Amino acid sequence: MATINKSDMELIVNGASFLASGGGGGVASANAVIENVMTFASEVEIISCSEVDDTDNLLVVCGVGAPDAPNLDFKNSPGYALEGLQSMTGDQFKCVLPIEVGAMNSMIPLLACAQYGIPMLDGDGAGRSVPQMSMCTYALQNFPVNETLVVSEEDQQFPLHPSNATELEAQVRQVVSTKLQDAGTVGTWPVSGAQIKSPDAFVPGSLSLAQSIGTAMATAQPLSAVQSIIAQYYSDNAIIMSV
Repeated sequence: MATINKSDMELIVNGASFLASGGGGGVASANAVIENVMTFASEVEIISCSEVDDTDNLLVVCGVGAPDAPNLDFKNSPGYALEGLQSMTGDQFKCVLPIEVGAMNSMIPLLACAQYGIPMLDGDGAGRSVPQMSMCTYALQNFPVNETLVVSEEDQQFPLHPSNATELEAQVRQVVSTKLQDAGTVGTWPVSGAQIKSPDAFVPGSLSLAQSIGTAMATAQPLSAVQSIIAQYYSDNAIIMSV
């Protein structure tokens, strides 16, 4: 277990923006999310898969929307998503999962963690940003999404019951575009520790990787330093997913 503070989060945002490969939200918006995290807690715990019990309940909390949405503000909605999905499922969640690597969606789950005093898992469901929720590892593992909740900053709640990740993507986009002015928070993929530790279900260590890259960028190390960090990560983790 480790803790990250505001400075760490800023490094992660820069590294995650690099790894996102063009998506995942803007750095300025992500830095605003960090300020919101600080209103709930000065540090957030980060854990690895080895620290998750098979019987623990976990969920994905993520932001969905357009970069130019008029209400692209995330503060309370991640906590609403967690609390609301707990009510829907009857589960008590012990840990939050990022959906992807990206400036915004590496920070938005931290808001839920800060609000409820629970850790975030070091890793994500893609290893980069993805344009659709149906493209992440959780979807490819066919983890159930039939209990999903979309929420707004005003705690408008829209329970969804899609049968698969393709339907999840379509239904979430429909709600966000027609009800929430193109920005909302989603709580979905309630999974067990055993599920998330199954082969190819999760991309481990990507948050730490983003922080290492952000540190190299902040200290003006040459490009070769960033290349070395990435090469070591993929050497340690081998193939992210076999298809």
